[in-house]
Amino acid sequence: MIVIHHHINLVGWDTLLENHLDYGDRKSFYYCDSWSLFVIGLFWGRVLRRFPGTERFFSFKINSEFLFLTARYLPVNHIILPSFGDLSSYVEFAERFATKHENLVIGISSPKQNLLAYIISRTSDLPENLHIYCLGAAIYLAKKPSSRIPFINFFISSPGRFAMKVYQTCHFCTLAFLHPRKFSRFLDLF
Repeated sequence: MIVIHHHINLVGWDTLLENHLDYGDRKSFYYCDSWSLFVIGLFWGRVLRRFPGTERFFSFKINSEFLFLTARYLPVNHIILPSFGDLSSYVEFAERFATKHENLVIGISSPKQNLLAYIISRTSDLPENLHIYCLGAAIYLAKKPSSRIPFINFFISSPGRFAMKVYQTCHFCTLAFLHPRKFSRFLDLF
């Protein structure tokens, strides 16, 4: 059975929910990737288990059973993904994609990586016991956690991306409070 592991932050929660409802017919596990999602979950009375994608990345014993789908170079067995536009570009990639690897790691931003995982799991030639891990673009900045406050490392290593992420987090936090029932349905995924 193909299993998808989604490490999710607050940004794009509405699209993630829609993609799950449209394509989530595979066994999926959802993990809280960010402090912002953890904190806002508390407002809904939910205590989400934090398990960042970078933490999962460092837990891997990377070997020949792993294939990474990435946006740029990583010093592991990887394929650099094209830029995805509309839904047809995801489907086109997935129809051409095949692997014999038992562990597939997608390292692009959410919710793109999650949609790609759903579509690959439906249309690609894959082993039956495949695990797909959606870890996010943070794996490019990942360093062994030397600090208890990981966002400081993020700010130092990529200030422009950090600023955009803060803006997006505020936007999606506001969206959650404007649509509380829909956000509650999203939290039910965990």
